[in-house]
Amino acid sequence: CSCHEGLAIWALDVLDTERAARHIDDLESAATDLGQALLLADVPFLRARVAAIVGDDARSIALTRESETQQRRIGARISLGKCLILRAAGLMRAGDPAAAAASLREAAEIEASLGFDGEARGCRLLLADALRCDGRLDEAKSLVEAELPFLEEIGSLDTAWMPLAARMA
Repeated sequence: CSCHEGLAIWALDVLDTERAARHIDDLESAATDLGQALLLADVPFLRARVAAIVGDDARSIALTRESETQQRRIGARISLGKCLILRAAGLMRAGDPAAAAASLREAAEIEASLGFDGEARGCRLLLADALRCDGRLDEAKSLVEAELPFLEEIGSLDTAWMPLAARMA
């Protein structure tokens, strides 16, 4: 079960959407057979990542909502944070920075509550960008200024998991 999840994630990381889709289908089948609720809740999130890669933001947003519902039902906060971040990226591309900001604000709170400082910092920077796009410049500036002292520290920001735009580096 988790082997298919790992292979799906690897395929997504190398942008091989066809292979990812096959492993996601296999993951869903195995998780259904075994009754693995946590893995089943990740299936729509993984499919949302595929949709985002191929540029289908509407499908990606819908799938993240489906995954979010399942994540909340079983209390899977780690996966929920990632789901909210992915949805926010789609909402930004769809031109809804206010909704993206709400999603990122919750994701930042979740990541911070789990002790994931780098991820929380990345969420707050993405939130600042969403607020900037929404015309809330003072609020955005405050968030960025609060993070500046930490960004010189090694490991202060996990850019491997945080889709920060180049202009934010």
